[in-house]
Amino acid sequence: MMDSITQRTTTRTNRMPGRRLITGVAATVGAAFLLLSVACGAAAERESPVVEREVVSEAQLDAAPAEQSQPASVPAQPQSIAPAAPAPQQSVQKEQSGTASTAPRPAPRTVPRDTATSGPQPMVSAAQDPVSTFSLDTDRASYQRSLQLAQSGYDIDPADVRAEEWINSLGYGYPKPSRSDEFAIHTDVFQHPDTQGMHMARIGIQAPDAQERRPVNITLVLDSSGSMRDGNRVEIARQAAYAILENLTGSDRIAVIHFEESVIREKTVTHTQPNDRDVRRTIDNLDPGGATNVQAGLDAGLEMAYEARAVNPGAINYIILFSDGVANVDATNPFAILHNLGEASEYSRPNPIRIITIGVGIQGYNDHLLEQLAQYGNGWYRYLDNPSQARGTFSDGNWQRLTTPFADQARAQVTWDPELVSHWRIVGYENRVTADSTFTQNLREFAEIPAGSATTVLYELQLTPKVAERQAATARLAEVEIRWVEPVTGLSREQYDIVSGAWRESFTGVQDQMLRLGVVAGLSADIYASLDDGGYGTGGQDAPFRLTILRDELFALNSALGGLDAYRDIDLLLERLEQQAPRYAQTQPRGRRGPGAPAAGTGYSP
Repeated sequence: MMDSITQRTTTRTNRMPGRRLITGVAATVGAAFLLLSVACGAAAERESPVVEREVVSEAQLDAAPAEQSQPASVPAQPQSIAPAAPAPQQSVQKEQSGTASTAPRPAPRTVPRDTATSGPQPMVSAAQDPVSTFSLDTDRASYQRSLQLAQSGYDIDPADVRAEEWINSLGYGYPKPSRSDEFAIHTDVFQHPDTQGMHMARIGIQAPDAQERRPVNITLVLDSSGSMRDGNRVEIARQAAYAILENLTGSDRIAVIHFEESVIREKTVTHTQPNDRDVRRTIDNLDPGGATNVQAGLDAGLEMAYEARAVNPGAINYIILFSDGVANVDATNPFAILHNLGEASEYSRPNPIRIITIGVGIQGYNDHLLEQLAQYGNGWYRYLDNPSQARGTFSDGNWQRLTTPFADQARAQVTWDPELVSHWRIVGYENRVTADSTFTQNLREFAEIPAGSATTVLYELQLTPKVAERQAATARLAEVEIRWVEPVTGLSREQYDIVSGAWRESFTGVQDQMLRLGVVAGLSADIYASLDDGGYGTGGQDAPFRLTILRDELFALNSALGGLDAYRDIDLLLERLEQQAPRYAQTQPRGRRGPGAPAAGTGYSP
């Protein structure tokens, strides 16, 4: 199949005539049920039929004939969960210790793979289904909140760990696109760090920087309920609001709404210029008390956003919700809240109203509600853990990037070559995987991508013997297609490229140190998240062992990256994951490695 694919990066523009766009969470009852089915993985009628994918376990891979399951030079993996003896040539060598490591993997879950799933993604047969479709993602709240929990001595719930957000928290320094109207796509292929005979692929998708600053209409929706008294939640929200206010110009407009069990009308400020003293005064007066009616706050915010857009139609429109997400009055489910917003989304037209969610708080926090409101509100989600971070997130440089969308309804589809790839598995993206049949539709749950931001996707791969038989240093394994909608014009865009890389390269031989750090963080999060779903179907008994291997890989990066904030934070996170995983797997963790050498920067994505 891939021999017929020419090396290219192609961008197309079209209006997709005759194609019906899905507009809004609940423009009709049918649309509401369609969105719920995509989000929850329930069966739903589509414009094209949903294909059931054959999903196999890695135990079946080992039992299958060699010509179908593994390269001939790779021995079959043992089935014990105990540490395996090193294979002479195929195992990954540790840079620091010189010891080899291989980790046998128990079987993933077996589920249909043409809809979104909960729990870890399964391994999929490329011969039966070579296509992987998902919404692009630039959120990182799961990582930020997990780090705050670890630093504060709290347990990290596997159910709240989303591996893709750990991966996308890091800055990989991708080169920017040569054109201002398309993405730059970067790919790599290399050997798996902890599983013998497996490979990984990285797809990095980089958006261009903002070309101009467009005016914005901002509607701040501030949670003033009693739960916001806990810790420094009010001060975090207040400092973030101040930072936003200070970045606005005379062409921008801002409104502020306070809500508890209802909207506090006497504190409401309708859209006005940023230098209006009433704006700062009402932010100063953020004073929590009462129950939490997120529905009321967003209803009022939507009404004001409509009015502001009518007055200032050329501006980008954002509703920014600051909350701990603990809704307990009126609608409390994110889909019910979005449904009750009625025509909030209007995604068939350019310049929709977008919902950004900013989470604050440690205990008594609803991550699911805030994440889903942003995902299905065509916005993005961040978690803030201190006032300094709040100001940094909305600093002048970040503000322009975050409030200048480059792409709406952005999604990717990767088609693997079954002659070269036997099986594939996407790392994370559990609630962003979507039916292949939806790829041509501009659905509102597909992501907004801010200007200058990057999305990184990792795949685990089982290659076929034909890769080695071709004796080529570089393997062209898949085609990737990206689709999105231009925020200003509403035009639908397409772009293509090839997934290729030096497949013989060992993980320790990868020259991109930040890529190695991202793989360690992403796989560790993925392994830990699997414990919420039984650990790949076997109770996760090998999770502490695999986390130990990955911490060894992290330690190998100590001399190069040990001075980065990101390295030290991931070291702390992996230590906590190792300590907590045995509660599910009933094995014992190992100790923590030492501190690292100095390095420049932080290692984080802006």
